[in-house]
Amino acid sequence: MRTGTLELLLLEGHGLKITDFFGKSDPYAIVSCKGQEQKSSTIERGGADPKWNQSFFFTIDEEVSEVTIKVFDADKFSADDAIGTATIPLANIFHEYEKPVTSYEVVRSSGNACGELKVGLKFTPEKPEEKPDHHHHHHH
Repeated sequence: MRTGTLELLLLEGHGLKITDFFGKSDPYAIVSCKGQEQKSSTIERGGADPKWNQSFFFTIDEEVSEVTIKVFDADKFSADDAIGTATIPLANIFHEYEKPVTSYEVVRSSGNACGELKVGLKFTPEKPEEKPDHHHHHHH
């Protein structure tokens, strides 16, 4: 079983349908991978086309088939509005190690598309340990 580090680059959102009537939205994303969750920065007034350009690192193995990215609109006065979810399949990443930035559809719970996210993937397999003292930590 191959284990390694998945680097997910959340580049930007595109055409996100925001529910806020005032049109000022502060979108952020929560990236979920096999029970691990990481939150992106919130783009103040990021609107429909927020640019995150942020990397997330997860330790994964080949049983992990996908990563989900939920996009929210940070709301100061009420619960944050969920905009939608993009699902990033990892099928080929264990063989190709890299997937250039690709657009993934953001889908509401109703199933309607509500924009897209541009996401890049990179997989770094763990090196077999030659000697016990070779514990190199991945730099973030």
